[in-house]
Amino acid sequence: MEWLLGFVYAALLVFILYRVKFFQEEGLAKYIFPLIFVFKCIVGITYSYLQLNANKGGDMFWYMYETNFLFDSCKQQPVLFFKYVFGIEDEATRVFTGIITTWNKPDFLVNDARTLLRVNLFIRLISLGAWQVHTVVFCFMSTIGFVYFTKFFAKIFNANKTAITLAVALTPSVFLWTSLILKESLLVFFLGVFLCSLHQVITEKTNAKMFTVAFVFFLLLFTVKSFVILVMIPFLIAFYICTGMQSLRWILLRWSVVLSFFWLLAVVVGNISNDYSAPYRLYMQQQSSLKFAVFRGDKSYHKPPIIASCWSSIVKRSPQAMFEVLTIPSIKSANTIEKKVAAVENILVVILFFSSVFAFIKTKQRNYNAFIFCTLFVVTFFAIVGLTTAVEGAMVRYKIAGMIFLAAIFGSMLTNKLEVKVHGS
Repeated sequence: MEWLLGFVYAALLVFILYRVKFFQEEGLAKYIFPLIFVFKCIVGITYSYLQLNANKGGDMFWYMYETNFLFDSCKQQPVLFFKYVFGIEDEATRVFTGIITTWNKPDFLVNDARTLLRVNLFIRLISLGAWQVHTVVFCFMSTIGFVYFTKFFAKIFNANKTAITLAVALTPSVFLWTSLILKESLLVFFLGVFLCSLHQVITEKTNAKMFTVAFVFFLLLFTVKSFVILVMIPFLIAFYICTGMQSLRWILLRWSVVLSFFWLLAVVVGNISNDYSAPYRLYMQQQSSLKFAVFRGDKSYHKPPIIASCWSSIVKRSPQAMFEVLTIPSIKSANTIEKKVAAVENILVVILFFSSVFAFIKTKQRNYNAFIFCTLFVVTFFAIVGLTTAVEGAMVRYKIAGMIFLAAIFGSMLTNKLEVKVHGS
C-alpha cells in the first residue's frame, strides 16, 4: 500500500511538471524536469530503502519517526497540529515536544529541524505515514527549486538553459541529498524561488505578486540553514548595484565599497553585543558542532580548524577550512559508497573550478559581475562550512548551496565554450 501510494503521487506530480506551463521554460525541452524528477524519486526511494535496512534509516527516518509521534498526538487534541505548525508553545505542546531530540536541538539562529518537522506534518495529512510519499514530495520541491535556479542563472550569465540545468541538477551530491527527506531539499526549493523572483522584481519591475513571493521565500530561508541567506545578502546587494556594468575596474570598485561597508557594519554591530557578533556566533557554532559530534560518537568525526571569537582568527583559518571542504572525504579515507562518490566528486569539482576560471579568462564575452557574485559566495560559504562542521558526512551535505553556484559557473563556461565552437566552425 505504501509503495503504491508513493507511485500514485509520483505519477500525479510528473503529469503536473509536464503539463502545467508554469514549470516549462522556453528553450528547454518539456521532458527535462519531469525526467529529472523521476530519477530523483528512484534514487531517493532506493537510497532511503537501503538506509532503512542497513542503518535504520539515519536522519531521514528519525525525522519520520518524530513526525508520526507528533501527528499521533494530534488525534486526541487536533488543536495541537496548528500549534506545532505555527510555533505556539504551551504546556500542552511541551508534553510532546519536550521529549523530541531534534525539536530542542540548538542551532545557529533558528532551529531548522523544527521547519523540517512542520513540513513533514503537512505532508503527513496525505501520506498516511508512508515515507515513500514524503520522499516524493521532497523530490518535487527540490525539482521546483532547480526550475527556478535554471531561470536565475540563465539570466545572470546569459547562458544556455540546458547546460545550466544539467550542471546544477546532475551534480552528484546535489542530486542525491536533495532527493531525500532532509533540509537540503527545502533549502534548494526556498533559495531557488527567492533568487529567481527577486531577480524579476529588480530587473523586470514585475507586479506586487512577485514581490510578495520574493519576500515570503526570503523569510522562509531564515527557517532552514539561515546562515546561507545571511552570507548571501551582501553579495546580492553588490551584484545588483553592479548589474549592467561592463568595466571590470568599476565593478571591482563597487564590490569593494559594498563589502567594506558590510564588514564595518558587522564589526560595529558585533561590538554592541556578542549575540550579534559574527565571529562569536561562528565560534559558538563550531563548539556546538564539536560537542554534538563527540556526544553522538560519530564515526566520521572530523576536527575543523579551531577558531577564536575574533575576525583575525577566522580569516587565518578560513583557507584551511575551505581546502578541507574541497578535499574531505578523500579517496583514501572514504569507507562508504556515499563517501567514495563524494571523494571522486571533490576531485572533479577542483578540476572543473580551475577549468572554468581558465575558460572565463579566455572567453571574450565575460560576465564579470555574475562570476564574482557566484565565486565569492562559494569561497565564503565553503569556508564557513569548513569552520563549523565536525562530521565528514554532514560536511558533504552542508556544502550543497555552494556546489549549486559552483555548478552554475561551470554550466555558464560550458555555454561559452559551445558558442565559440559553433561560431568558429
